[in-house]
Amino acid sequence: MTFPTVEPNAASEAFFDAAARNVLVLRRCAHCGHTRAPRRTTCRACGRGEAAWVEASGTGELVTWGRHPGGRLFGMVELAEGPWMETALVGLEADRLRSGLPVAVRFVSGEGGAPYPVFGPATDKELDA
Repeated sequence: MTFPTVEPNAASEAFFDAAARNVLVLRRCAHCGHTRAPRRTTCRACGRGEAAWVEASGTGELVTWGRHPGGRLFGMVELAEGPWMETALVGLEADRLRSGLPVAVRFVSGEGGAPYPVFGPATDKELDA
């Protein structure tokens, strides 16, 4: 399977630097401590923009999913830290997906592009449930 190529910019550089080390990072509000998804620029709890990048567990549960016209699966994952993250799904079959399915981060990259997170099964055991 080939993956799209992504290129970081100044605002996303820390996110992609972490992904290159196989680490998922989220933003933690410097004002109230609320954790938010990487793409969120302001805190949903207090509305402030100041934040620090913090390491995430890389685990979560599938909330909902769909299929792009080209056939690739995508979904919304509720991360263990609370935020929801839009993501590609890998190593999963559409007919085995269910809400609440435990998933874990993987890192992929398109040809010549930066690594980025996608999610797949946390373990093979969850697929048999």
